[in-house]
Amino acid sequence: MSAIDFETLCNNAVKMGYGAIAEAFHSRSEEVMLALDTLNDSEIDGMETYIRFLLASVAADGTLALEEYFLLRRMFDHILGKTTEYDDAVWFMMDNGLTDRSKYHGLIESMRNVLSRLDEPMRQKLVEISVLISAADGVITDDEKAWIRQIAFPSEGAASDGLIDNIMSTEGHSDLRNRF
Repeated sequence: MSAIDFETLCNNAVKMGYGAIAEAFHSRSEEVMLALDTLNDSEIDGMETYIRFLLASVAADGTLALEEYFLLRRMFDHILGKTTEYDDAVWFMMDNGLTDRSKYHGLIESMRNVLSRLDEPMRQKLVEISVLISAADGVITDDEKAWIRQIAFPSEGAASDGLIDNIMSTEGHSDLRNRF
């Protein structure tokens, strides 16, 4: 995939608007959670890794936008064990060091491990979820793009498994090709 294709993917995601992003995010998230629930073993907890992945996707640009909070509000409620407000989520992100990208290396390796255990459609959905989260506030920053590239393109500069190309062209993803 070329840099132009990736930019087009990101630009089209931003154009979807929040309502369509939320709908696509929740639909894909449910499917991914079911698949990840079956991965739990002594090496990896699929659901824990997924939650950490979502939090890191939100924090990739160093901020928690209000739209991102609303997209993940149920997750914040679950993690904190109460009905959360935006300020609660911001506190949680800061208190847990989630604005420090230097701590993401282990998570990136965990996500690559998870991706290697999933079939291609589920792998694509995880990348789509990261793009959708990043687009929720109406812009995908360079830092967010860099985060997505680390997951989608394990070796820098090369799309070794073509995840983004497949998102753009795979049959059954017409809703994303048209809106993304």
